[in-house]
Amino acid sequence: MDAVGVCSECGQGICNSCAVRIGGRLYCKSDADKVFGPAAEGAGSTALVVRPLRVTAGSILFAIYGVVGIGLSFIFIIGGFFIGGIANLYSPFYPAGEFASIGVILFGGILLVMGIFGLVCSWWLWRMDLWGAAIGIALLAMGMVFATIPALIAPTLSTGELAGVVWASNVSMIILLSFGWARISRGQSEEIV
Repeated sequence: MDAVGVCSECGQGICNSCAVRIGGRLYCKSDADKVFGPAAEGAGSTALVVRPLRVTAGSILFAIYGVVGIGLSFIFIIGGFFIGGIANLYSPFYPAGEFASIGVILFGGILLVMGIFGLVCSWWLWRMDLWGAAIGIALLAMGMVFATIPALIAPTLSTGELAGVVWASNVSMIILLSFGWARISRGQSEEIV
């Protein structure tokens, strides 16, 4: 078999079946085991790519985003049912309560869906899949829109502050994902299959 490259550690020529690419460098199987330990065992045709710090941070932030989104969704959904119950008891005095409860429950549903997508994006990013970054950026953009709507409908200090916090955090996560995107796509192209 012809050599496809030279081992970064020992300098010997390595064929395609013996080559292991880690972090953009080629290693023979034995040196990959020595340098990287058991994580590189059985490499050969198995693709090994080192996960960049930005991608790991993005994955962890999306896991937090998902868990917080799901937790808040339950609070809003339960609160919506509570508002609806009060509206049913005091219907003549609280006619707008039923509409408010539907809005709160729908907002909780949107948060639930976004939280689930956050967890899915976290998993995809952890696996170094570009879908995690692509859907994550779209999810963050939707979050910015949903945070802006209440600030436009009822412009108060609290809705403005909430929109500002969401915008600042989501823009920073989009920047993080954008830089991680290039690393993920480079890591996928460096794999040896």
